[in-house]
Amino acid sequence: EAQYQAFIKRMGKYLTAMSWEGHLRHGRGAIYANNQARPPVKRGEQVKRVAKNKFGAPTMYVPKAKYGERKPQSPQEQENLDQILTRIDGYDAEREFVVIFEAAGLMGADIVKPSVSPPEMHRIINPEEYG
Repeated sequence: EAQYQAFIKRMGKYLTAMSWEGHLRHGRGAIYANNQARPPVKRGEQVKRVAKNKFGAPTMYVPKAKYGERKPQSPQEQENLDQILTRIDGYDAEREFVVIFEAAGLMGADIVKPSVSPPEMHRIINPEEYG
């Protein structure tokens, strides 16, 4: 919990902007941050911005379809996946985003409601894209 709160506080504006970019490119999804893993992240359908150095952990936007492809190996994994999909289905992309954060052997999914909307923060962080 403390690692997650510190991560959100430190990187919130970048996560907010990343969520909007991911939503525009891929539709509904979630930002995944693995605070316990440090290996390179494979590229695929995810937004190509894996900002390990900026975020301190491999962090990327993962489209909902990628979670639907997962095959849970246990009832607990199924419960975790159901929780993630429920949050992805339930957030308002223009005002919120979903973060899946892994640390210390635990994983949690949270809907974040930033004070500045994802579209507005994306404009602030990426002014060159708006001319």
